[in-house]
Amino acid sequence: MKEPPVDRAQLIAELKTVASWKEEFIVKENELKKSQIPDFPTYEEFVTKNTSNLSGGCFFMFVFALIYYGGFIYTYYKTNLFPDGFLAGVIIFILAFFLGLFLLVILGVKMDGAREKEKEDKDKWHKLYQEKKNRYDVENKEREKIYFHNLSIFEDVRQRKPDTFIPEQYQEPNILKILIGYIENYRANTFAEAINLYHTEKHDRVVDEKVDNVAKMAERAAEAADRAASAASSAAWHASQK
Repeated sequence: MKEPPVDRAQLIAELKTVASWKEEFIVKENELKKSQIPDFPTYEEFVTKNTSNLSGGCFFMFVFALIYYGGFIYTYYKTNLFPDGFLAGVIIFILAFFLGLFLLVILGVKMDGAREKEKEDKDKWHKLYQEKKNRYDVENKEREKIYFHNLSIFEDVRQRKPDTFIPEQYQEPNILKILIGYIENYRANTFAEAINLYHTEKHDRVVDEKVDNVAKMAERAAEAADRAASAASSAAWHASQK
């Protein structure tokens, strides 16, 4: 790693060079990310997203039958909702059984219809997928040009990274501007002094923020106590007037 320049002017110049490069790098990196082209879904993903779930329908039929017949049998044997007599009970049981069977048949017919329709629609889905895919390709040709243009610029900027003595964690533009200010204002004469001053002031800011937060909390607590005391005093006065 290079050694920091001893000359103040050279030190400031190198800090400014790295700060300028880093700012440009961040801008070009963001532009590249914004111009990235999203992947188009596969045919299976497209069809799965836009078709019904037949297995879910079968599960619903099973749950319906279980609840219907289970609930009927429980009600029949555990309650007095049905009239006495063997014949009446058998008639009600048969009617309930065929009613549930009728409802299941209707659901099954609808499921079969949906299944047949889905089979018939396979060609339509494939055609629709191709149409959307072709439209996607056409619309993204210009975006591809922009992306590869931004990629070329980004790679050029990345390769122009200055050979510097500055550690990676201090190469953020905001930090470099602070360090430059220390040296330009004669608060520090070397890079090491500027780094030490940066950390000292950063620590002081953290301490000051904590002190301010404690003071604000104490102030709010005192205000709450004053309000409580005022309310108690007012309540006592009104009580004495009765």
